[in-house]
Formats: sequence, structure tokens, C-alpha cells
Amino acid sequence: MSNPLAITPSIAAQWKQQRFNPLRTVTPATLGSLIDQYDAGYLRGFALAAEQIMERDDTLAAVVPKRKKRVSRRPWDVLIGEDVPDELKAEAERHQAALKYFYSRLKVRNAVEKNEQGGVKLLVRKMMTAQFMRYAAAEIEWQPGPQGMAATLHYVPVEFLESSTGILRFAGVSGSTPGAEMDESNWLIAVADACIMKSAAVCYMFKRLSLADWLNLSGKFGIPGIHGETDAKKGTPEWDAFIAMLSAFANDWVAATSAGSKINIIEAGVSGESPFAPMVDRMDRALARLCMGGDLSTLSREDGVGANPQSQEADELITDDCEWMSELFNEQLDRRVIEWQFGAGTDPLAFFKLMPPQRQDTKMEMEVDNHVKKHGVVLSPEDVAERYSRTLSKAQPETPEEPEAPDPEAEPSANERRPNFGDGRVVPAAQALKDKKTILLKKLSKGVQADLKPAVDALLTLENADGPDALRSAVMGLDLPTIEKAVMAGSAANEAFEVTLAAEFLAGLASIRN
Repeated sequence: MSNPLAITPSIAAQWKQQRFNPLRTVTPATLGSLIDQYDAGYLRGFALAAEQIMERDDTLAAVVPKRKKRVSRRPWDVLIGEDVPDELKAEAERHQAALKYFYSRLKVRNAVEKNEQGGVKLLVRKMMTAQFMRYAAAEIEWQPGPQGMAATLHYVPVEFLESSTGILRFAGVSGSTPGAEMDESNWLIAVADACIMKSAAVCYMFKRLSLADWLNLSGKFGIPGIHGETDAKKGTPEWDAFIAMLSAFANDWVAATSAGSKINIIEAGVSGESPFAPMVDRMDRALARLCMGGDLSTLSREDGVGANPQSQEADELITDDCEWMSELFNEQLDRRVIEWQFGAGTDPLAFFKLMPPQRQDTKMEMEVDNHVKKHGVVLSPEDVAERYSRTLSKAQPETPEEPEAPDPEAEPSANERRPNFGDGRVVPAAQALKDKKTILLKKLSKGVQADLKPAVDALLTLENADGPDALRSAVMGLDLPTIEKAVMAGSAANEAFEVTLAAEFLAGLASIRN
């Protein structure tokens, strides 16, 4: 199922010896040229520069790994689709077991840095490179076995790829174009919407130029100038001695002068605020905003205004990353594993999911769930497990059935008519009335549910609407007068309430003492 690996140990060693750093000589003009080449599909030059920028810039070195790790540390699971019919549940469980076996044994290696090894978390971090460089790829080494499919994925850096023909190809060490075709069945290929590093590289260049000018200013005017005054004439021994003393004073800040000699310190005047600090700060915030969706997630202001909205925006970004990564694995890994194990053309009935962060009020969610359950709404165990990020056990405990309640209108026996005479003993008649009270309260609850069923059905119709248009249609389609009339006309609750009051009255009579 797998072909020989594209990057062998000898190719990796050759690359390590021949690689270069284009960032040493980069200028605004050459950076623009590298970006243009990248857009044309010649990825190597800008990929090498961007890699160095991400590692050397102090802001990017913090926010890029943070963005990747916020996704990779999310828990993952293999779930069964909600739309799977009951007759396919058993088959879906087999798909689920096959995928869990695959992901729990998944190995990941860096094709160049051989000591970098890991599992699903490392694979997620490597594939997240596409969110910054637009492309990421890993070669799949399939390892079928008697218990199921396993695999080792070898991450290939972007500089080994090219897309001059519009299709991602393997360019190798030489960088030849067009490169070798990448068999989709043996490669995991991620393509994002945009290349964030193009904008980040421009910000880096502005920041770098501002820092260089700032350093030049500090080097030139950071040390004050020295002006000496003396009565000695130029060319005389006294003049030469005074010049030597000034030189020593510049280094040692120690001098002795005679009458008529004077040393003046010249401070460089500063008019207004230096433009370099605001520019560097502006670029740092732009880099954090590009990578994390908000600068306050990594940088702070004194007042901190706007931190909560930006934190929510960052969470939405991570949620999108989790969904994007799940879709990538579903299409390029799940499907291939299922087809290998269950036959070509088999659609997966289970799927890998990287759990996104949950911002909902869990307490409120539980209260809503309990409320709708009281009104007869049956919750899907799969839906509940997914919403609360829990794994659904295969063996679900059976819900115990309530014992059949005796008929509250049945005539009591002679033994049940015996009263309580107040000597501390609870006689059978009083106990029977207490039991009937419990049963009648349940009957009252069921009566309320029956009377409110039209309203509950209407709410479920609105809840199941898919999208704003469907919701609008569902609202317009509700016959509110009919629903109100049906609820008001319901008599089950009234009848149950009357019977319950009668039982309470009889219980009161039975408790009267002599």
C-alpha cells in the first residue's frame, strides 16, 4: 500500500549539509521577490526565510507555537454519526473500533529531524503549519496488521514541495520543477485558505528596519560628546598633553586640568518622541493579531479594555482550527482506513473529532436538559456525550422500569380500611393512602405533560430548524391560536389534581387521633 519514502536518511543528511539561510541578506526588495515566487508555486526561498523568521522573531517565536499547541492539546475521540440508522449501529461500532485502533497506534516522525517523534498531538502541530504557510504535508507509511491498520507519518517541510502547476508536488533536495507527483493515497496534504506568513514577514521587515535604525541612533548619540577648552596654542606640548587627556577622559572619565582648561559635555538634543518604539510595538501587536486573532492574548495594555471579546475571538479561531483538522483527518485518513479494512467504497460510519473548546454554561445546559426531559423529550446519548466532551460507553445501563402502579380508583380491601388509633403504630390503611398519594402525584405530572405536549412539539420543531431560513419558516408555520387552545383545553392535569386533593383529604381523616 505504501511506496518507498521520498526522504531517505541520506537525502535528509544531504539537505542538512546544503541548506542555507536567505534571511541573512534579505531586504524589502528581495523579500517581495521571495513572496512573488511563492505565489507562483516556487516555495523553497520564502519557506526557508519564513521558517527562520518564525524562530528568530521574539513575538512569532511565542505566538506561533502557542497557536499550534492550543489545538494539539485538545482531547480527541472517535464518534459514531448521529444519522446512522439503528440497523447499522453494529457496523458503526466496528468502524469506531478500527479508527480508535489506528489513531491510538499512530506514529509521527520528522523526515529531516529524525529525533522528533510523537503521535496524534505531534501530527496536529505539524499539520497546523498550513495555517501559517498555506501548505503542509506528511508522507504515510501504511502498516497493515492482523488486528487492524496502523501507520507512521513522516512530516515533510514545505521547502521540499512546489506547486508551479497548481498541484502540490515533491521537489526534493534539488528543488526541481515540476516535481514528482505525490500519490494522494500515500500522502496527507493540508491546504489552508491563506498564507499568514506573507503578512507576518512584511511586519517583521518593518520591525527589523525600525530596530536597526533605533540601534544606529543609540550607537551614534547614546554616548555624549566631549568639548575641551584650553589656553594652550595648537602644536605646543601643552596642547598635545591636553588632547591626550581628553582621550583618556572619554575612556576613564578621570581628568586633571590646569587653570584656563575646561571640559564640556555635549548631550544630543531630542525633539519629540522617538518614532522607533511605537513602530516596533505596532508590528509586535500586528504579528500577535495575525497569529492569534487578538493581541491581548499575548500582549497586555495597562487598561486591558477589550480583553474578553478578544479572548472569545481567539477561542472561535481555535474552534475553527479543530473543525478544520477533524475534516482533514476524516477525508484523508478515516476514509482510507475504513476502505482498507471493510472494502473499497465503504463510507465511514464513525469519525475522528478533535474536541473544540466549550464556552457554554454547563450548569445552564444541564438545567435545560433536565427541564425538557421532564416534559417528555428524549435526549440522544450520542448528542449529550458530544456536547459535554464525554466518551459514550458501549454497554449502556438499562433504565429500570417503574413498577406498575395500582389503580388509584380501585376499592380498598377490608384490611386497608383499618384506621390509625394514635398509639404510634402506622396501620395498613394509612400506609395505603400514602402509597396512593405518591402514585397520584406521578399521575398529576403525566397529566401536565399531556396537556403541554402541543407546546413542547412546537418548541422541538423550532429547535430542529437548520439555519435562519428554516427557523423563520418554522416560526411562520406555527398555528399559535390552535396550540394555545389545545393547551388550555387539556383536562388531564385537572382530573389528576382533583383526585390528588381527594386522596390528601382522605389521608388527613385517617391520621385523626381518638
